[in-house]
Amino acid sequence: MAINLVSIACEGAHDVAFLNRLLKSAGFESNESTKMGEYPAPMNHLLVSAASKSDVKELNFSEFRSCLLPYHVLKNGDTHIFIYALGGDTRRAERVNLMRQLKIFPSVSPDEIPRMPAGTMLSIGFILDADNHGIASRLDIARQEVAEAFEIDASSKFQANGSVEFILGIKIGCFVFSEPGSDCGKLENLLLPMMKISNEAIFSRADEFLTEHHEYSRCRKLKLVSRDGQLIEERRGGVDYDHSKSIIGIAGQLQRSGKSNAAYISDCDYLNLWKLQTHESCKEILSFVSHILTQSEGL
Repeated sequence: MAINLVSIACEGAHDVAFLNRLLKSAGFESNESTKMGEYPAPMNHLLVSAASKSDVKELNFSEFRSCLLPYHVLKNGDTHIFIYALGGDTRRAERVNLMRQLKIFPSVSPDEIPRMPAGTMLSIGFILDADNHGIASRLDIARQEVAEAFEIDASSKFQANGSVEFILGIKIGCFVFSEPGSDCGKLENLLLPMMKISNEAIFSRADEFLTEHHEYSRCRKLKLVSRDGQLIEERRGGVDYDHSKSIIGIAGQLQRSGKSNAAYISDCDYLNLWKLQTHESCKEILSFVSHILTQSEGL
């Protein structure tokens, strides 16, 4: 039986938490207790290499945190899914690096010596936020990154959201989150309406609280600065405030005190099995993953 090894690159921890929970609603189970060297080849080699190739003594903390390792690993039969958080617009290099590391394994010619077991299929899925750029713009970014990683002309790839391509022995797909019915948006535009279902009063009060007490000027970071021998406080940087994320955070505190939004998305009952299995947006994402698993070369 064929072994499917799927690497899915999301942008951040919220996307990872949601996809992890969504895939579990479709029958996948956590497989993170397996030792890195015991996952099916060639992912075992890739994971061990990412964890050990650098001299830890020579790394700073930022470099250590950027090691190419998945946040979650899931399994269903002979399908293994490795979910990564590789960032958004500014993290192009991480996605290109993932593709470059995986592209060396498939044999593109019958004369080549196989570099992975027969019957093994490698796939990569990119799940991105449309933000204000729009779906078409994000698909274009995916084309550019594929072109850079595989050194090919990718201008004809990813013509539709959720499409899957077969590139040099690897299946690659791209799905872009947007607000339902819109060309722009992000994961929270999908999540918040889902969470509100049967919880309208809670989320309405959370919205009211934030609206009443939000002060734009206080959203800039408060930094300690040494000036003329004196330690003072200064507000620096831009404003990092997202009303939808804050609403989820306020409501989440009712169930998981002191946790991050990723924990609320992973564990709270604002998302439940019925919503994950019946919501149209969830069906679209699961259809995209299924497409990656079933797409054959030449289709």
